[in-house]
Amino acid sequence: MRGDILKIVMACKDVPLLQRCGETLFASRGYQFAFASRHFAEVVAPGAGKAAAMQTLSARYHVKPCNTFAAGDGMTDLPLLQAAGYAFAPVDAAEPVRAASDMQIPTCEEGGMAVAFDRALQLMTSLSPTVR
Repeated sequence: MRGDILKIVMACKDVPLLQRCGETLFASRGYQFAFASRHFAEVVAPGAGKAAAMQTLSARYHVKPCNTFAAGDGMTDLPLLQAAGYAFAPVDAAEPVRAASDMQIPTCEEGGMAVAFDRALQLMTSLSPTVR
């Protein structure tokens, strides 16, 4: 491999061991460590990740951060939801993710993303032309 590692996905049945690995090997170095699900964890390098990508795209396309939308259901989505101007999380998301959202939506299987897109469209069309 060449270049910097931006993301590592770790999997283990021993959840406490997985947690210790993340805390010991990465958290002290500024990496973001979060569980994607019960037995999978992601390690993301400083300056990388979903929130950084959204901020880069916002700047590139001259979109104010307050005019961005994000949806997520796992702890790996938390930085993205916190950086977004408006955040959606399904009702079955982890509690911290739901707490970071502006609107809880149905699960994906129940059409939650359609609800999120409809709400985002309502919010965008209600903005004055100077804000857009």
